[in-house]
Amino acid sequence: MEEDIIREILSSKKYKDIEIEFLRNIYNIEKSKYNNEKLIIKSVKRKLHQVYGSFLNPKIFDRLKVYLEELTQDNLIDTCKNILSLHTSTKERIDFYPYIYEQIFSNIPKPKSILDVACGLNPFSIPFMNIERKIHYFALDINSSLIELINNFLLKLGLQPKAKVYDVMYHPIDIQVDLAFIFKFIPVLDKLRKDYMLEFIRNIPSYYIVVSFPLKSLTGKTKGMEEHYNEKYISKLRNNFLFIHEFSISNEKFIIIKKEDG
Repeated sequence: MEEDIIREILSSKKYKDIEIEFLRNIYNIEKSKYNNEKLIIKSVKRKLHQVYGSFLNPKIFDRLKVYLEELTQDNLIDTCKNILSLHTSTKERIDFYPYIYEQIFSNIPKPKSILDVACGLNPFSIPFMNIERKIHYFALDINSSLIELINNFLLKLGLQPKAKVYDVMYHPIDIQVDLAFIFKFIPVLDKLRKDYMLEFIRNIPSYYIVVSFPLKSLTGKTKGMEEHYNEKYISKLRNNFLFIHEFSISNEKFIIIKKEDG
């Protein structure tokens, strides 16, 4: 039954490019709750939507491909803005990316390698970083189509194509880097692995880590979100890691931390 359910879910256009082991892990969690195959499929799809499907629509890939085909050095910034506008999280950051990276890179040693965890479209903000082009940029996501496009983009920037299809929720990351980005991912992680945040961050192979949290929901609600995240997540980061810097933009809060042994 497991393989039939996996195949059925992967036959969906929405989830056809999802990393299969990630899907299996969700299936194994949800199958313990139901004996009926239809209910299992419904539950797995609901969970997939909660942790992934509501964040990235497969329809954007056709537009992203066109933008990359038209990408030149002359239109680099404008094209990246167009790409970043394809998704809400990165669209909200477009006008703030220079500020975000100035705040990050002015408070830590200059990195030679960056890990972007559950990256989404964020790698397309590299031109806003104002750092050396020879940086090693490791981008991880569970969508194979997205990773292919990111590697295409990295090549166009003259960087090595180090983006990889990877399930960070259930598999340890073994890429040692100078800096890691974990943007808006912790609340998603918590939906599948409750109270796993501290262990997850301790296992990230980087001494410097930037974690961000949304200040409003996908529906635009802001009431109580910052207080909730401060209590549930940020206070734990402060108590377990070396606090470096904290800053916010209109809809997102960023925390820069360092592991004590770094």
